[in-house]
Amino acid sequence: MTDVRLDPEGTAIGFDFTASSRTYVARYNSDTITAVTQGVATEPPYDKFSGPNSSFSRSPFALAASATGVLIGSTYFGYVDWSDNNGTGAGDFGTRSATRRLLFGARTVMSDLPTSSVAAFMGQSTMTGPGGGSGGTASITVDYAARTIAGATVFSPASTGGTGSSGGPAPTPEPITFSGTLDPSTGRLTGVITHTASGATGKFEGALYGPHGVEIAMVFTMSAVDGTRYSGLIGGRN
Repeated sequence: MTDVRLDPEGTAIGFDFTASSRTYVARYNSDTITAVTQGVATEPPYDKFSGPNSSFSRSPFALAASATGVLIGSTYFGYVDWSDNNGTGAGDFGTRSATRRLLFGARTVMSDLPTSSVAAFMGQSTMTGPGGGSGGTASITVDYAARTIAGATVFSPASTGGTGSSGGPAPTPEPITFSGTLDPSTGRLTGVITHTASGATGKFEGALYGPHGVEIAMVFTMSAVDGTRYSGLIGGRN
């Protein structure tokens, strides 16, 4: 069983990096892992570690693709995936396997944000649902005067297969909408997110990154009445 949780980064949840040894210490309350980078690449993931019980990777987020198909990554934020592969987590997860996804980067200070304009961001989402699936393009609007956020993306279900060499028709993308608020004291973005096709609802947490809030990122999780779960990350650039 894999748990999906959404918790804000803090003193007990996050990671520390020592550049001289390229060592990470990731922490989730009473669960910790020390990971020495085993591979460094010019393409994501930039840093990665894989052990008998756990894995850890650090990457930028793909916001768009160029005309030649090369992915254009985020400049001011990235994300970390940390997994306990055999459920060795301590008090927080017991004997269950667990995956944590953390956003990191240069958060925009509140004094650097506009106070009266509306900003539009375009980007991508990455998502996991029943049997896999994927995200797609994302559009996000932040109203700085009202301190609100709203947007939409899509979920493309995993292909059910088919006959012939093509493997059947491509799945139809399903709309996902979200809305919430920008906390004027902390800069955190929080709100609700909905996948209409399944009736799944949930929440997101995020922040603005870079000078004048040029980039935005949020992690989210949703669940339906039947227990179906969805989780992922949404990012964009102004």
